Amino acid sequence: MLQQNPDEAVAWKYVCKFLLALGQFEQSKNCLSKAHQLDMHDPETIKYIGNIFNALLSDTEAIKYYNLALSIDPSFAPVIN
Repeated sequence: MLQQNPDEAVAWKYVCKFLLALGQFEQSKNCLSKAHQLDMHDPETIKYIGNIFNALLSDTEAIKYYNLALSIDPSFAPVIN
């Protein structure tokens, strides 16, 4: 998917999901940064960055990104939960 659509944020997000599942946080963060560059209005991308910091037990950074996702969409349920 990424090879065929390198300019699509969704392709980068799917790569990040796989990398997260494998515990490859730094590589996942790089993919998410690219996805965010391509679509700065997607709260899900920012939520995933928060999830990385949450997994790394960096609560302050996780909360920062969760709040950023909520600033894009205040009713984004995955962040609220």
